[in-house]
Amino acid sequence: MAKAWSWYFGENQSVADAAAGAAPAKIDDEWWEKIVKGVPAEVVGAYTAIISFLKIPGGIVPLFVGFALGLAGTLVAMTMLRGLAWSDSDKARQRIARIQIVVALLAFAVWAYAQGGFFALWNVTLGAGDSAQVYTVYQDWVAGVLVVVMGFVLLVSDKITQPK
Repeated sequence: MAKAWSWYFGENQSVADAAAGAAPAKIDDEWWEKIVKGVPAEVVGAYTAIISFLKIPGGIVPLFVGFALGLAGTLVAMTMLRGLAWSDSDKARQRIARIQIVVALLAFAVWAYAQGGFFALWNVTLGAGDSAQVYTVYQDWVAGVLVVVMGFVLLVSDKITQPK
């Protein structure tokens, strides 16, 4: 079925309905469309390139700056490049845009965590003296769980954006 693309979750429309003179029906997003709409690939690619240049011995600060730039880039990609409006006169579209922007920020953060980056260099010390334990913030199993959970969130994201 031919459809007119929209960057908003659940807002693709049937081209056949419009051609026939009827009001275009909204078409549910397929799984791959949800991922394309929810994860800014341009930011993921840029982050991957930037992090490869910033990996220096003992350099947690440059990696954190790369992560912060990735979050900022995600916000720019979702609002300026894709045209999602945080404040819109249409309350339903505003709700969709806000949820979609938050989902994209979470998806980027989970993806960045799964890559390691500064999270793998970030250590937390619990306790003091001889009983002190040092833990790394990044854990493989946590990354795996977060990726699975985020995948589920992306799959149901268009359902949670629809008005009740």
